[in-house]
Amino acid sequence: MLIDTDTTVTMTEANRNFSRVARLATERGPVVVMRNNTPRYLVTDLTPRQTIDKECDELADVSGDKNTDSH
Repeated sequence: MLIDTDTTVTMTEANRNFSRVARLATERGPVVVMRNNTPRYLVTDLTPRQTIDKECDELADVSGDKNTDSH
């Protein structure tokens, strides 16, 4: 598993400055939070996922597909 050190923060840093971690996830992609020098958590921005879900719903409406699963 490759981890980008530019998007890696310690648990202490995440606790002290979570807004920075959230901003980093928005700007650079998923952020790995390390605990005891081990990757433990992944912080990611859900906005792209919401956009994808919205586009899928719009396509289903256009195609008349009524078999969409809710998230």
